[in-house]
Formats: sequence, structure tokens, C-alpha cells
Amino acid sequence: MRMLREFIPVRCRVFGQGGQTIALFAIMLPVLLGVAALAIEVGYIYLSKNEMQISADAAALASVRELVADDFSGARAQAEKVASANTVAGRKVVLNGARDVEFGRWENDAFTVTQAGANAVRVTIREFEGAPDGGLPLYIAPMIGVNSFKVEASAVATLANIDLVLVLDRSGSMDDDTVRRWRCCWWQYIIGGLQPMDQMRDAAKSFIGDLDSEVDRVGVVSYSSSARQEQTLTNNFHGAMKAIGNVPNPSGWTNIGDGLDKAIQELKSSRVRGSTVKVIILLSDGVPTCRPNGRCGGRYYIVSAGKEYALEKAEEAKSNNFIIHTISLGTGPDRPLMQDIASRADGSEFFAATGASLSQVFENIRKRIPVRLAS
Repeated sequence: MRMLREFIPVRCRVFGQGGQTIALFAIMLPVLLGVAALAIEVGYIYLSKNEMQISADAAALASVRELVADDFSGARAQAEKVASANTVAGRKVVLNGARDVEFGRWENDAFTVTQAGANAVRVTIREFEGAPDGGLPLYIAPMIGVNSFKVEASAVATLANIDLVLVLDRSGSMDDDTVRRWRCCWWQYIIGGLQPMDQMRDAAKSFIGDLDSEVDRVGVVSYSSSARQEQTLTNNFHGAMKAIGNVPNPSGWTNIGDGLDKAIQELKSSRVRGSTVKVIILLSDGVPTCRPNGRCGGRYYIVSAGKEYALEKAEEAKSNNFIIHTISLGTGPDRPLMQDIASRADGSEFFAATGASLSQVFENIRKRIPVRLAS
């Protein structure tokens, strides 16, 4: 009996502790569920905010390219188009272009709203389809009277600052409207100017005018049988345009390799800034007719060596992270070579059927200048 009396109280004590645990669990369960629900809701908000930022980034990057031509309405339309193609938490983004797309200048790590000399776009996402209050609809919080959570995301995209060298062809074929007549020797009679040389000069000047002298630098190289530096990298665009106008009249052979070499050396100089995109634009209306040693002519082995020289320089540009865009002008250039040069240096080849189409080609190249997210 004594053993039985001692056993019964022990069993009661164990049962009493268990009852307290169950009671405590019952009390804490709603709290635990609430904390879990809150964690889920916060995670949902965080993921939605990330989706918003991705959408804002994409819209800003797409929009800023239109600033090349100062097309502000086109830039707004592009931002709205890209933003609406994205969703946040399954809901389409609603972008009010007049309010949510702002143009300005990005300088010294700061965005200033202005359309004068604009080089950047700021896109802000504030609203979603089916959310009249503009907030992110919630799913668990409405149980405690909170139906939405206001979330915003913004992104600034800017045109990349560039150090750029134009490499312009001044070989004899750049004067295709010269009439040559035989007397005791070859005489040249100029009819209506030097074409397409003059057209190249005009298009190149216009291209420089579309750059931003506050943040961009431009240099000029010309080449025929050999290359020469017409203008070192500068933000004095008036001086660069003058240098283009002073490029000698067409004569001689076509030394593409030397032209590229001069441009590469300039982009390696102390005038180059570390934070810029380095770009070479090479224009040619013919095939390489000069070897690296300076010997020129139309023989097959010279042309072959000239091609190899040009490709070696393209590889050198690539190794220094320089981009080369090429322009093949007229019916004379070796387009496969120009395409190869551009491809090796992460650029593109552009074709201009005549000198009159060079302005459009340069505009297309301007649109290929990289853009970047500033913030």
C-alpha cells in the first residue's frame, strides 16, 4: 500500500505538467501563426520590391537610348511599353509617363531634372493594375485591416561616357567624281567637289555634334598610304570638327592597319579616362593595299598582308577592351573583312551604299553607344 500511495501522486504531477504545456501551446499557437504569416507577407513584399526594381531598370535602359535623338516623347513611350510588359506579384505595372518618366543630367553621381542636354532618364514605378490606391495588394494582413502596402522603385539610366576615335579614309578612291583625262600625264578635273569625301566630312561633323562635350571625348585619325593623327582626344568639339574639315584631299592607297594602330595608340594615351567606354569608328571604301612595313600596291600578296595587319589590330583593340564599329562605304570595300574586324572587337559593321547615306549610318552607330544604370 505504501508503494501505491507514492506512485499515485507522481502520476498526477506528470499529468499536471503535461496539461500546462498543452495550455501554453494553445495560447501561443495564434501568436506563432501570426509571426509565420507576417514572415510570409514580408517575404512577399520583399520579392515584389525586387520585381519592381527589375522592371524599373529595364524601362529606364530602354528609354534612355531615345535621348540620342532628343526624342523625349519616344523615350516616354518606350519606358511605358517595357514597363507594361513586366509584372509585379502577377499584376501588370502601370506607368504614368508624364509623371513617372523624368529626363535630366547625370553628373557627379547626382540626377538633375532638365531636358536641356539631357543624358539620363529616371523611371519610378508606383502603381499596379487592379490596385486603385497604388499599393501592393496583401493577402494575410487584411485580416487585421491592412489591405495594401505602398512600395516604390526607381532607376536612373544614362548614356555611357565615351572616349572615341574616328578613323577616316582619305585614299584616292574617296574622290569618285573626279574626271581623269590622259594628256602627257594624268590630270584631275574636279566636278562638284570631292565626293564622297565631302559627304563623309559633313556626316562625321554632325555625328560629333550629337555627342556630349560635358562627358565625352573625341579624336580623329585619317589614313591613305599611311595614317596621321588629325586631332587627339578632346572635348573641344569645334576643334575636332575643324580637324575633320582639314583632313587632306583623297590620294594614295588604303592602309587600314595603320589607321587602326593610330587610334589604338590614342586610346592608350594619358588623355583617356578610366571610367569611359573606348570606341573606334573605322570607315573605308576599299580593300587594304598596304603591308605593315608601309609597302603599298594592288598585288595579291600585299592585299593579303594588309588584311592580316588590319585583323591583328582588331585583336589588339579587343585585348584592350576597345570596341570597333566599321562603316563599309559604296561598292569597293571588303565587307567580310570589315565585318570580321568589327566582330573581333565586339562591334558591328554598317553599310552605306553612298556618301549621302552616311549621316543615317552615323546616327545608327550613335544608338549603339552603350547605356548603363547609374542608380
